[in-house]
Amino acid sequence: MLAPDSSTAMKELLSPNQVAKAIGVSESSLKRWADQGRIASVRTAGGHRRLPVASVLEFVRERGLELVDATILGLPAATGSGPRTLERSQASLVEAFRNGSFQAALRVLVDLYLASYSLSQIFDLVMRPSLIEVGHQWRTGEMEIYEERRSVEFCSRILHELSRLQPPVDASGP
Repeated sequence: MLAPDSSTAMKELLSPNQVAKAIGVSESSLKRWADQGRIASVRTAGGHRRLPVASVLEFVRERGLELVDATILGLPAATGSGPRTLERSQASLVEAFRNGSFQAALRVLVDLYLASYSLSQIFDLVMRPSLIEVGHQWRTGEMEIYEERRSVEFCSRILHELSRLQPPVDASGP
């Protein structure tokens, strides 16, 4: 199993200052939006605002905002600047798998999420066909077994990271 890379692990809660820098707005605007309920926030025991990363990304998606510095959110650098079509993303994902670049693979899928594709679309129309292609390349000798196994491991890690993008389930919900 690959060791988690703490530099790419998405953070759970962010300060308004961090979010403001990540999306390129003023901290006062961000606080005002939180007070107005436009972006979900929680208060610490000391009364400080914190914004869940899932809420931040939902806010970015809904408003079509660009990320100025995705690394602040714990996302790979250049997130938000990659291909945002399903067709181009599949080829980019297979290339990331072949190159052994977890960051590039995660970036491809987060870019699609930010482009307002649902996770089911991303998994069914990009991740699944990409894994099928990886399997085909392994069967035809274009890819080594370790590359195929690493691709599957990347998918497992990506699923974990993307699950954190989802807002918490309401306790009263089904």
